[in-house]
Order: sequence, then structure tokens, then C-alpha cells
Amino acid sequence: MKIGILPADFSSILQIIGGECLYGSWPFPGEGWNTALGLLNTLVMFIIPLAIITFCYGTIMWKLKQRSHLSQSGQSGTHRKASKNVTITFCLVALAYIVCNIQHHVTFLMFNLGYPVNWYGNYWNFVVQMVFLNCTINPFIYMLKSRDFQRAVRDLFCMNRTPSNRSQTPPASISSIS
Repeated sequence: MKIGILPADFSSILQIIGGECLYGSWPFPGEGWNTALGLLNTLVMFIIPLAIITFCYGTIMWKLKQRSHLSQSGQSGTHRKASKNVTITFCLVALAYIVCNIQHHVTFLMFNLGYPVNWYGNYWNFVVQMVFLNCTINPFIYMLKSRDFQRAVRDLFCMNRTPSNRSQTPPASISSIS
């Protein structure tokens, strides 16, 4: 069954090996391009996002620290507690990002530097699953750190409890209005 016809310029980058269609073998001008693109990929996909995460949480922590110094003594405990909670949350989010993504970027960088990589092995499958895990782990980190989030999840999934944000009075029925 013929699905479609590829343009002529794609034929140089597609290979069929053992019944599998492999997309790759880009015609770069030289070997140095692999190294440059590997370094660029690591910078854009790993280092810059980590720097953005650090900058954003650092700014939040700095603002909270400023507020705790400016507020009255009764409120400084609340600001100190919020600052500590933000710091711990930041550390967990950053650690999860690093642990889940470092293997992927190191492996891809090694490949671009000329080391052989088995793209079909169990290790690579594990590395890809770790990257996917990073996409889903942050809500669980926030759930662990936020009492409001925990309460909302509990209210959402526990049908036998009265949600904390609803009033305790029963809704008015239509017969009582008439």
C-alpha cells in the first residue's frame, strides 16, 4: 500500500533498514556541525530552561525575603514560612528537572561528540521515560507542598465529604420557594 510520494530532497535523508524507515543522516557540511548542534541543543533544551527556573524562583524568594524584613513582627513569621516553602518547592522542582533530563542531554551530547549510542536499547527507553516523567511530576510536587492544593484534590476526589469551600447549608429546593 502506497501512502504517499516523498519529495526528491527527502530521499537522501530517509533510509529503510530491516523494514523500518529511519529518518536521519542529515547532509551537514562537515563533522563539526554535529558537535555544534549537540552543544546548541544542550544549551537551548537544558541549560537555558534551568536558568529560567532558577531566575523565576530566585526572584520570588528575593521578594518574599524583602517583604519579611519590611512587614511587622507579627507577620514576619508568615513571610518566613512562605519563603521557606517556596525555597523547598524550588529545590524539588529543579532537582526533578535535573534528574529527569540530565541523562537524555548527556546521551544526546555524547552521540553528537562521536560516541556510539544504542537508540533501541533499554537504557535509551528508560531515558525517554524519565523525560516524560518530568512533564508530569510538577503537579505532584506542588501537591506535596501546598495545603490548599491538597485540600482541593481531597474535595475533588472524596465525594462523601463536604467540600471545604462550599457552605454548610443545604441548597434551597423549588418547593420551599413557592
